[in-house]
Amino acid sequence: NTFGISVFIDPHQDVWSRWTGGDGAPAWTLTKIGFNLVNLNDSGAAFTHQEQGDVYENMRMFWNSNNFRLAAATMWSLFFSGNDFAPKTMVDGEPVQEYLQRHYCTAMAMVARTLKDEPNVLGFDTLNEPSNGWVGVKDMTDISENMFFIGWRVDAWTAIQLGAGETKSVDFFEK
Repeated sequence: NTFGISVFIDPHQDVWSRWTGGDGAPAWTLTKIGFNLVNLNDSGAAFTHQEQGDVYENMRMFWNSNNFRLAAATMWSLFFSGNDFAPKTMVDGEPVQEYLQRHYCTAMAMVARTLKDEPNVLGFDTLNEPSNGWVGVKDMTDISENMFFIGWRVDAWTAIQLGAGETKSVDFFEK
């Protein structure tokens, strides 16, 4: 208030979580679904900053291509359409879509309650730059949906196969 700075609260995320190559949701959201965090990078389910070392320093920003890999695409699909695409997937006895959305809404409500009396807060965004995951993908083998030529470039079906531990040859783009 002293400096006249106004803020707009933006719950920003990139590619679901830092565990899926971006930032945002906590690791427990992935483990609740059944992902093993230790294997995300090695399986190709995510291209993560913490596992790449020097490779990351020499590459263009690659977070956007992670939206097409297994971990982030699965999480966004479940967040927005779990009731349609995975109706039997439950977390602690609750449908996965409702579980994830409830926790997100609860967290944002806590932020709003905490900041409600701050005079410099102009408002709140709901969720910045979400992905649709695989919702709307008509052909899981069509790589043209993945328009990012950064890192490993995969179609949805190959992403699922890599995450299941299968060996696949895929294109890798460095720059």
